[in-house]
Amino acid sequence: MQRTKRLTRKIAELFHETPSLKSVAKTSNVSATTVCRILDSIHYSCPPLKEAVSIN
Repeated sequence: MQRTKRLTRKIAELFHETPSLKSVAKTSNVSATTVCRILDSIHYSCPPLKEAVSIN
C-alpha cells in the first residue's frame, strides 16, 4: 500500500481510539513496521517492544 496523507491521517486518528500499535496496523491494513515509520515521520514515539524468549 502506498503511503499517502490520507493513510497517515487515518493512522493518527486511530490512535485516539486505541493505543495498540498492532490493532492500528491491522485496521489500517499495513504492517506494524509501516505504522512505526509513519509515526516516526510525525514525531510520535512508538512504545518499546517487549522481550521474547525463543527456543530452538
